[in-house]
Amino acid sequence: MSTDQRSLLQYHRRITSAMDHIQTHINNATDEGLQLDAVANAACMSPFHFHKVFKVVVGETVADYTRRLKLERAAGLFFYFKQASVTDVAIALGFSSSQNLAKSFKNEFAMTPSDIKALADVDHLMHLIQHHRKNGNATTEQFSYSDTSHVTRWKSMSMKSAMSTCNQDTLNKLGPLQLFDLPARQVIYHRLIGPYGDGLQAASADLQAFCARNGIAVGNPVVINWDNPKITEPAQCRTDVCLTLMGDCKTPSPYNIQTIVPQTHAIMRGLFDFSFDFGSVWQQLFDSLFSQGMTPADKPCYKVMHLKNSDPAKGIFDVSFCQAVETV
Repeated sequence: MSTDQRSLLQYHRRITSAMDHIQTHINNATDEGLQLDAVANAACMSPFHFHKVFKVVVGETVADYTRRLKLERAAGLFFYFKQASVTDVAIALGFSSSQNLAKSFKNEFAMTPSDIKALADVDHLMHLIQHHRKNGNATTEQFSYSDTSHVTRWKSMSMKSAMSTCNQDTLNKLGPLQLFDLPARQVIYHRLIGPYGDGLQAASADLQAFCARNGIAVGNPVVINWDNPKITEPAQCRTDVCLTLMGDCKTPSPYNIQTIVPQTHAIMRGLFDFSFDFGSVWQQLFDSLFSQGMTPADKPCYKVMHLKNSDPAKGIFDVSFCQAVETV
């Protein structure tokens, strides 16, 4: 690897840390954690150089990137939670007023929050945003949660026995929605920005090779999807290509480390080959969540490939589709 390539990877790692910092503070009612100095500090860079490097790596300024994330989150809240008021969402996302949110929303999507609330079909929402967008997801305490006692719920230690080993008779058949209390999972990862799926295999191969060369013990691969492609433009979607860490990793450079926090997850699992439409599962999972009265937590969805039951050489993959959920 050349010196220039190593430098680029180091810049990418630092900017990824800054993006993680922004994501952590995006729902705060104040913008203190989103000030340029704070974000630059997360990347261990001076503000003077940081904003230039950020735009080169991400394709947007820090301000534009942060504003877009807030507005896309607002769009998701207005669509999926019709009862959310503009004022509640504005306060939750740190806008100075409901009027400020409404104006910024109209400028971004050429639609009002009421226009979004009036929609019933997510594909219609995607079409309107793609067609009208000029630049081309309320606090969960506001909502009540239905009883989920009718949904199968397991502790993480029961997960292995509860979910039977997949076989060829169940190939490309998605299992039912189940709830699991999952422990924390620490992963080493590389972030991609662009259409979901693009560059994933190459990034995964590079990450696995890095871990092998450096003696880093890793387990099941994980792919984290940060954005809703029905709202976020494909070119701006964020994907974290990850490997589960089986022990300490003191020198991850040029990669980053993050922890998927312990939480109740809704999971759908199955055995699939390359002919399966993996992207279609997320709509099925969220349809099942909402139909059973559950609410997704403010966490990204992700896929886990279970190596024990997978055979990559034959193109067979045992995959769990996971979304953290709110519990009463």
